Amino acid sequence: MKTILLYGDSNTWGFNPDFTCRTDMRYVRQERWGGVLQAQLGDDYNVLEEGLGGRTTTLEDPTAPGRSGLALLAPIVQSHQPIEVLVFLLGTNDMKNTYRASVADIRRGMELLLQNAQNPYWWDTRKPPKMLLISPTHIHDTGVHDFIDATSAEKSKKLAPHYKQLAEEYGCGFLDAATVTEPSAWEGLHLDRAGHAALGKAAAAVLREMLG
Repeated sequence: MKTILLYGDSNTWGFNPDFTCRTDMRYVRQERWGGVLQAQLGDDYNVLEEGLGGRTTTLEDPTAPGRSGLALLAPIVQSHQPIEVLVFLLGTNDMKNTYRASVADIRRGMELLLQNAQNPYWWDTRKPPKMLLISPTHIHDTGVHDFIDATSAEKSKKLAPHYKQLAEEYGCGFLDAATVTEPSAWEGLHLDRAGHAALGKAAAAVLREMLG
């Protein structure tokens, strides 16, 4: 059985945008895009979800330690090796107005993740796994979150070409999630069930091509 590791934020964790005190905060495994991906690929693969709410590419949140994706990447991937494919879906939280990160800053953060993950000395086999880079869905400024504004939404529309270029430069697979899904219409940040299903199926199609 081959391992596929998803390294992401709350959309990989499966946060339910319709969460209230009367509903579940997290979608169940079968509803999350990782679970949909698992069902699509079948029993020959083990899809592991390493999703953390608030995770960024490299930025640290002083109010919530441990959110830098770069800071925790090495121990997480090394604890799960051998890995057939490492999948990145990060960048949404970097666009929060609290960070004031530019699109160029976010691109650089993602590049640092790719550079480090491709270091052969991170891996027991001295051979990094295949990698898939997913550019996040667009953000909608619906007024639900005070850390999301019109500038955040505008940045989200400009990120995919930068991620695509990084994927080409570093030999990764690429998927622009905004071409296949979008966040909850009212909340504007997190995927709903239909969004998770669409992303999981699209990721499966890309991975099948990558894996031959």
